[in-house]
Amino acid sequence: MASRERDIESRALSLPSKHRARLAARLIDSLDGGVDEGSDAVWEAEGERRLDEIKAGRARGIPAGDVFKRARSRLR
Repeated sequence: MASRERDIESRALSLPSKHRARLAARLIDSLDGGVDEGSDAVWEAEGERRLDEIKAGRARGIPAGDVFKRARSRLR
């Protein structure tokens, strides 16, 4: 890695977590080929489908606290 890149990386890693997260999101976005215009509609339809399954009793929701607890334990 070039000296300049190491310097940028070191400086980025010294940022507060909120700023690192925003920077990471911007860097990831810069790798994408652009915004998928239909993605919002697809996610909305998926949300509706999942809600319909819960209402019909074919699926069961998981409390958010349980989801976050499980995610935190996997990240350790």
